[in-house]
Amino acid sequence: MAISRANGGITGKKNKASGGGNAVTNYTFSGTHNIQPQTTEVDVLVVAGGGGGGAQGGGGGAGGFRDLKNEPVVGGTAIAVTVGAGGVGGYFGGPVPASDITPTSGGDSVFANPINPITSTGGGRGGGRQSPGGLAAANGGSGGGGGSAGLGPGFTDAGSGTASQGNDGGAGRGSDNTGGAGGGGAGAAGTAVLPGNGDGGGSSNQGNFGQPGGIGAYTTITGFSKIFAGGGGGTGNTDSTALNVSGGHGGAGGGGQGRNGAEPSGVAGSGGEGQGGGGGSSSQPGNKASPAARSGGGGSGTVIVKEKDKANGVFNMNAQFNANKVGQWPGTGILEVSNSVRVVRADSPKLTFTPSVTGNLRKLTFSFWFKRGLIDGNDQHFVSSKADESNVFALRIKSDNKLQFLNAVGGTVNNGFTYKSNSEFKDPSAWYHVVVAIDTTNSNGNGGLISYINGVRQTVYSISSYNQNTDMDINVAGQAIEVIGSHNSDPYDGYLADFHMIDGEQLECGHFGERDPDSPNIWRPKKYQGTYGTNGFHLEFKNSAVGSAGDSMIGTDTSGNGHHFASTNLATTDQSTDTPTNNFCTWNPLDAGSGSTFAEGNLKTNTGDNKNDVGTMGFENGKWYFEVKTGGSQIVGVGHESIMHLNDTNENDDVGSVAFSTYHGTIFHNNNQDTTPPNDRDGQIIGCAVDMDNNKIYWHVDGTYIDTSGGTQNPATAANPITIATGTNTSGFWFPKLAAGTTSQTMETNFGNPNFSISSGNADDNGYGNFEYDVPTGYYAICTQNLAQYG
Repeated sequence: MAISRANGGITGKKNKASGGGNAVTNYTFSGTHNIQPQTTEVDVLVVAGGGGGGAQGGGGGAGGFRDLKNEPVVGGTAIAVTVGAGGVGGYFGGPVPASDITPTSGGDSVFANPINPITSTGGGRGGGRQSPGGLAAANGGSGGGGGSAGLGPGFTDAGSGTASQGNDGGAGRGSDNTGGAGGGGAGAAGTAVLPGNGDGGGSSNQGNFGQPGGIGAYTTITGFSKIFAGGGGGTGNTDSTALNVSGGHGGAGGGGQGRNGAEPSGVAGSGGEGQGGGGGSSSQPGNKASPAARSGGGGSGTVIVKEKDKANGVFNMNAQFNANKVGQWPGTGILEVSNSVRVVRADSPKLTFTPSVTGNLRKLTFSFWFKRGLIDGNDQHFVSSKADESNVFALRIKSDNKLQFLNAVGGTVNNGFTYKSNSEFKDPSAWYHVVVAIDTTNSNGNGGLISYINGVRQTVYSISSYNQNTDMDINVAGQAIEVIGSHNSDPYDGYLADFHMIDGEQLECGHFGERDPDSPNIWRPKKYQGTYGTNGFHLEFKNSAVGSAGDSMIGTDTSGNGHHFASTNLATTDQSTDTPTNNFCTWNPLDAGSGSTFAEGNLKTNTGDNKNDVGTMGFENGKWYFEVKTGGSQIVGVGHESIMHLNDTNENDDVGSVAFSTYHGTIFHNNNQDTTPPNDRDGQIIGCAVDMDNNKIYWHVDGTYIDTSGGTQNPATAANPITIATGTNTSGFWFPKLAAGTTSQTMETNFGNPNFSISSGNADDNGYGNFEYDVPTGYYAICTQNLAQYG
């Protein structure tokens, strides 16, 4: 709090909940931005399309770059967004004018805020060879580079940039064969052709190099520094005898580089690394009779809007305290997702809500996190709704582990849409964040269906069909919405967390997640600050009770709309603490013996004779604890990374395997044995305490630590341990392991997120995990929160 010396009072924070939650929305296509109801200020980046490069001439200028902070807006309004297309690259096809293509400047980008409209000017085209007579460079956000093909007075002049948006292009010089000038960038002018470099066409003439474009400018609006709007590079020589034919490189953040051959023309929505960049000009070497000179198109523009948790107003301490007390003040801390639901497809589970009124049928946003369980070659549904077998809406992961978004109308997807990812999602150790934002009033290439995985816009999809203005078969009065099910067929298997449906809005992923400022490659959950619309809902799975719908059940809607889901075939133990903000170890179904099968979120295994299962998380430091509910002839311990791929092999005699066998009554450790422990532990709980800091391991049976040849073990006093690493295995990662001594054994493992009931409840010293027996002091559950600190 700041003390106001003028009146002796205490001034509170000058911001209150905006509803934006510092959400960042990136537009690479024209559309409409809906301001959240309480938002009063935004940061805006507006980058125009880059200019196309001139044929045998200058590079295109970068699109205008405007990065504005604290722009006032009116909450709840709709603001038109125009994204400028990249300019077309020029082409000189020889003496026949009809074969030429004239380069064009980039399109303007606009954020049409009624209070203060923001327009960035398209980048100027590059000047160059054009029949007849040549073509001058154009002015723009940044100017195009001048031509340099002996075209006569004025055609070597650079285009001018627009103040506060960009810079001038570089000037051209000389004869037909000189190198072209660079287009201007948002951060620097284009490079001019130097005097004396260009009066001749020989290969030794250094003027034959094209000049580089101006560099782009940086913005931090997305949460980390990124460069946009670099200028295009100029042309190189076209003489077939010349060696130095490459054009100049585009400036950092630019569009097409000036290189041999054609660069694709920029179009609105193409986005990519060249957003707003000028087109590079290049020459294609060949004989003099066919001097085909091609140049690059400009990169398309972009508009990025950051809705800020900031508003006008001054509050006293009491008002701020009360707002915090009732949860009305926006928290600045990281969102900790406390629970997920663990789903077993064999149980035919589902969560069901039936709307009483019809909501928006053309505009919806879904956001959720998932972690794979059973990967069995079957379709698995995250959410679905259908009127009948011919009219279906579904978001699901297909049998080939690719995501599919489907809306079939009248029995055919040709009346709706079908998108399918080209990427596979089958890592059982990872949490994935999915955002699917649909607005069927838009065309396919203009934002009809947008999706994000872990904060990255997905641009490569197999699209079987898309029908603009289709009504989706979900959000209909009297028609059930099912989460984790598909009307008694193909339910999801695994973990699901933080599930949102937003009715009536198409929202970008920044409303639900954010990049870790310390590690920008990490995508983490963020509290959604907006509204949910008529039938929207939010499932956090904070309660464990199952059955009918209500405000204290596993399917409770926490959006405030009260759209509670009834649960079918879920148990209280299906509520889990394995979440995107604290990911727990499980067994890995992709790295298992051929005799193993998995269930209950990969915590319940049926392991074949002399087969081995390996955990999804390893460690080389720290102290770790887990429990196994036994099936009779289990072998519990750890294995070194060098042998854990031998999952169809008996590892008992291998260096790198350390485990207690209840079947043999033996501890196998690095091709040695301690035969002191008794056998036959059917139905009991084996606890395993692994001390990687001191290279020791301990086991208990139902809370009583076992005897070794040295005496009774005790991890608290480090008494009578078994040594873990020897020889070549003293470094590297060790993983939890399970094996069966004979026949197939069913075992349930508790890494701190049990799939079975716990009668006592014991957490580690950090407060993580739920174990049946006391966790030794200084030992921890195997989860990402602990691994980040000790592993």
